[in-house]
Amino acid sequence: MTDHHSLEQMDMFTSVFISEKNFSKGTGLVPYQFLYASQLYQTIFAVYGTFNFEKCSSKDKICLKDVTLRLVNYKGPINLGLTDLECLNYYDNSQGHNIYFGVQACSKKLQKTVTCEEKIEIVQGEPTRVTFNRILIPMDGKLFDPKNRPTPIPLKEEQEYFDEEFHFRDNPNLGNRPLMPGMYGYQNFGAKCYKEEKGMEKLFIPSPRCHQGFVNMFYI
Repeated sequence: MTDHHSLEQMDMFTSVFISEKNFSKGTGLVPYQFLYASQLYQTIFAVYGTFNFEKCSSKDKICLKDVTLRLVNYKGPINLGLTDLECLNYYDNSQGHNIYFGVQACSKKLQKTVTCEEKIEIVQGEPTRVTFNRILIPMDGKLFDPKNRPTPIPLKEEQEYFDEEFHFRDNPNLGNRPLMPGMYGYQNFGAKCYKEEKGMEKLFIPSPRCHQGFVNMFYI
């Protein structure tokens, strides 16, 4: 009988296999592998990737140069997309290498190539941990000073949506929601400090929001 494991006992990740062989050979399709999934604005979505690499000095090693991401909306009222905004490294609380990408509601950009800041070496037969970090950008695309956030204004008649991830409303009351890990503007402290400040000593996952995808990459 398998023991019941609590979250703090679990290393939850997905695996990606990189090879010079075409896994989709014969189908005429480009192989995209699963990297990350979440829910924002009541919409469930996932991000897949295909990889561009080059041979390193050793024949049993490759260097990952960039990843082409493809976002797929599965279920929900608002389509999400990627952004051209270069996301900053707001925190560094994960193992291995980090890749960052921006997501925004109503964006029509569903594909984007992200260049690795430093080439990631992957040794044949050994797992290389890469964390894919999602940064949520405000729906209107307007960036703000996190230390001096403007109060949201009532919707104009021509506006279709209210950004409920960054704001709350109970007319006539409007306000800002607290910035959480994985949101633009969150840069005061990492996940470890967050759980300590909020008294979440038993919370071992990166944050109360699923903004990271942990991936073990294999070169086969």
